[in-house]
Amino acid sequence: MAEVWGNAARYVDPNSADELRDAIENLIDDEFCRNIMACRAVKRSHGYTADQMAQDYSYLYGQLIQAPVSVSK
Repeated sequence: MAEVWGNAARYVDPNSADELRDAIENLIDDEFCRNIMACRAVKRSHGYTADQMAQDYSYLYGQLIQAPVSVSK
């Protein structure tokens, strides 16, 4: 979910146990990298507030209400 986490996460092939293991080991072994990722995650999380979510839902519902509806027989 790169659109959610951006550069605050490590992305691995979900079908590769080796790649997942390597990414986890890297975060365990590299304190500096782990701290950078943690800071990025906290920064990204500030964009996901309840107010922002409510605004996004309101916008989407508004778009749905305005969308034309076609009925097939």
